[in-house]
Amino acid sequence: MADKKFLVLGGGLGGVVAARELRRQVGKEHSVTLIDRRDEHIFLPSLPWIMTGDMESFKAKKDLRVLEKKGINFIHAEVQKIDLRKKRVETTKGNYDYNYLIISLGARLEPENIPGLKEASINIYELEGMENLRRVLRDFKCGRVVVLVCSILKKCAAASIEIPFLLDHFFVKQGIRDKVDLRLVTPDPYPLPYLTPSLGKDLQEKMEARGIVYSPRSNVREIRNNKIYLEHGDPVPFDLLLTVPPHYAADVVEKSNLTGKSGWIEVDPETMWTGFEGVYAIGDIISIPLPAGGFMDKTGLLAELQAKVVTSNLSRAVRGEKMDNKFSGKGMCLLETGFGKALFFGINFFNPIEVNARIPLESRAFRLAKVMFFKYWFPRWF
Repeated sequence: MADKKFLVLGGGLGGVVAARELRRQVGKEHSVTLIDRRDEHIFLPSLPWIMTGDMESFKAKKDLRVLEKKGINFIHAEVQKIDLRKKRVETTKGNYDYNYLIISLGARLEPENIPGLKEASINIYELEGMENLRRVLRDFKCGRVVVLVCSILKKCAAASIEIPFLLDHFFVKQGIRDKVDLRLVTPDPYPLPYLTPSLGKDLQEKMEARGIVYSPRSNVREIRNNKIYLEHGDPVPFDLLLTVPPHYAADVVEKSNLTGKSGWIEVDPETMWTGFEGVYAIGDIISIPLPAGGFMDKTGLLAELQAKVVTSNLSRAVRGEKMDNKFSGKGMCLLETGFGKALFFGINFFNPIEVNARIPLESRAFRLAKVMFFKYWFPRWF
């Protein structure tokens, strides 16, 4: 078979796994190229530890150019256009043809889309925001802290739940918890809506038992004069506003007509195929509707599993074998609750009745499992 060109867009968790797995599974006569606008890979699940001061920022990053030692061509460039007809990607550093394309460009965060949000808040879904928050917390002595979630569709819904839990622990350690009003304002009907409603309610009760006020079904309209103005209900005042900004697909996929009605790339839920020849998409940039309604969560683990399905099938394709590997829809989540503990959720997104979770049970072992996953990540993929 003629030499093939494999192109991966995005150097996040899914993109790095896709590039490494392709390089491992296909022959050296085939090229594997990864393109990203940043030259660093950031392990996003570690961001809460930066906030609390448990980890330094440099430990959460890795230079993507290291991948060149693994036989992967790394291009530090902005993707400007995906030409599906010509099977070509145009970037700020030239054009790249492909036989197979894996899109893993992640979500675009746009706090500017809500009036006043960017100026009044700290973005807790980016490294720079968490570094800023760490500095702010050093001098914070009292007042109302609000974690504001702006999108139902967002990456890693559990992260927005972790933050108030970890802040509760942080303020207890600082000896000022009784002086802090801690709240979570969200459009979600209950925490982690991909769980069953009863489990979501149990998690909400656990938050409230820790003194965290949970305000569901709250859609933000604007931020003004240190108040959150909602579409319905009274304004919510704050002293410190932490935000999960509105999420959108990358501009380039919208301009390339790859997005569907959901605003994200819509794929076959078992193969991640976009419907365009040789083009697949994984991770935060896709939307997979669920049988019970709503969409599959956007997590690093799911991106990794999706990447492995796609690369396994593509490696079979170049060998002339049947592409029969399928994404199971099964995932898991380790949600930190502070005080050295975490909760574990195992779920089949395609059959949400199959949930393995015990909300009341927190364990140090689960928190250790999250730490071990971080320690595994960089040595395994870099």
